[in-house]
Amino acid sequence: MENPHKKTTIGIVNRAPLYQQVKEIILNEIREEKLKGGDRMPTEAEMKERFGVSIGTVRRAMGELEDAGVIERKEGVGTFVRSFRNAGFANSFQLFSDLSGRPRGNRKEVLLVKPTVAPDAVAEALRLPLKSVVLHAVRKLYGPVDGSERFITVDESFLLPDLFEGLDEHYFLKHFRPDDSLYKFFDREFGVVINRQKCRVSYERLDAETAERLQLQEGLEMIKTERLSFDIGRQPVEYRINRGMADCTQVNFEVIG
Repeated sequence: MENPHKKTTIGIVNRAPLYQQVKEIILNEIREEKLKGGDRMPTEAEMKERFGVSIGTVRRAMGELEDAGVIERKEGVGTFVRSFRNAGFANSFQLFSDLSGRPRGNRKEVLLVKPTVAPDAVAEALRLPLKSVVLHAVRKLYGPVDGSERFITVDESFLLPDLFEGLDEHYFLKHFRPDDSLYKFFDREFGVVINRQKCRVSYERLDAETAERLQLQEGLEMIKTERLSFDIGRQPVEYRINRGMADCTQVNFEVIG
């Protein structure tokens, strides 16, 4: 925040509750990048002074922002705008695990990152006109199962091109780090922070068309999740389809942020 001590007048014309006004001001500063992912928030006392409201009002506004996944509290350290940059591979949207609940994907193989015409369902979910061009990224993940490495997961991401300018296979391979999750990569390289998702899960036996597109064997039995991801401004930015081998995949609903 440019000056957390600068007085901000609220409550004179706006009839919304004071905590909602404080919350909306903070959200706008995040949208305008006056506050960025990983930035430390002012203290409650500083915000009380700035907004001229009670500590209780500040705490309610901050509590709603935390519940919405916009900020995160770190015990003994402070409160920060949510970021994946220091989160390591695992994060609160890591739905797939092995049957013991451990993270998956020791080795990752990028199949493609290129523009494509969005399938109608993807365009609709991303609030785009039909036949819009999106970025299509496909990766295979391999990991240990019963003592040997094997294919375990394939994921497809459909991304808004304007938010991921310059992203192609070469850029991905050059900048994606071994300890990255996709969301840590999106945050660090493009300033896109995912803080909300809608998800549905189903069983799928791969048909011939899907198997050919993903370079897999027809008939594989897979657990499929379809996820629509939103940024802090509530804009849908990614439609992702994850498919995990049914015999070694666990879906963890309890970790959705």
